[in-house]
Amino acid sequence: MSNTRGSGSPITFERHMAMFDQLPRSVRAAYANAVEDWHIGNPLRSWKSGRYRPSELIASLARSDAAELAKREEQRRTARGPYRGNIPDTAPMMRRKNTRRK
Repeated sequence: MSNTRGSGSPITFERHMAMFDQLPRSVRAAYANAVEDWHIGNPLRSWKSGRYRPSELIASLARSDAAELAKREEQRRTARGPYRGNIPDTAPMMRRKNTRRK
């Protein structure tokens, strides 16, 4: 499976970061602190074409983040077993030493 649509070129990490660098500083900060790693191709096109101001892009991102957090909270509330965001990190857990008496 490829990450292209039709005859388009693939979105590589380098290309994604080049698009990110073209956004206004305030929008970059909002995307850098977002809940999810959102693709920024559409917001970049919308900003460059003049359809949206940076404040509108930030507001749209905030709505997307709120929806993602609500979805995760619903998954957390109804979860049985591991799900995205609920798998414990076992590295910091200390293992009990064998304390059996001889």
